Amino acid sequence: MSGSTENFLKAIYKITLEDKECATNTRLSKRLNISNAAVTDMSKCLARKGLVRYIKYKGTELTAEGRILALKIIRKHRLWELFLFRVLGYSWHEVHKDAEMLEHQTSEHLLDQLDKFLEQPQYDPHGEPIPDKHGKLPESDGFVKLTGCIEGKNYEIVRINPGTNDLNIFLKENGFHLGKNIFLKRIYEDIFEIILDNTKLLIPQSIAGNLFVIPK
Repeated sequence: MSGSTENFLKAIYKITLEDKECATNTRLSKRLNISNAAVTDMSKCLARKGLVRYIKYKGTELTAEGRILALKIIRKHRLWELFLFRVLGYSWHEVHKDAEMLEHQTSEHLLDQLDKFLEQPQYDPHGEPIPDKHGKLPESDGFVKLTGCIEGKNYEIVRINPGTNDLNIFLKENGFHLGKNIFLKRIYEDIFEIILDNTKLLIPQSIAGNLFVIPK
């Protein structure tokens, strides 16, 4: 399977998880930086292989077989992120790019050895769940997006969705890390006023939506 096909399946899985509905052409086009026409062509091609269901004017969703493959790709990516972070000393902001490259070159044998070396971990450096070899995800610990939280409460960061390079730079420069305490002071429509390490920050909803927290 080509790297572009693997990325396509992975994108459908993640968008479907985020939006709770089919991955639209617009969302896939933006996520993968390809044209809408290319999205349609790829969706139809994978539908013929039984990996997705393409619904005209609605979007694309994974079949059971496609979901298994998507989770396998995600497993490779997140195990490599953890290896780069834990063994090679990458920061969690740096791991995504190289893991993206390595995931497409990883055999099943190498994947099993990597998993064994890392002692069958359940979460990557961003706090995202790592599927096991059967595609099963670990149970979540009741975390929610910061966008769904209540003003005047303290929260602990337990997961950060890796985003664009600009987003990762912002998070790094402002000290966002797993385990950090956030006090959600005020919400102004789509702006969130927070206190992080005794520093007041105003962050847009687009950033708050990438932070997953639990109450403290």
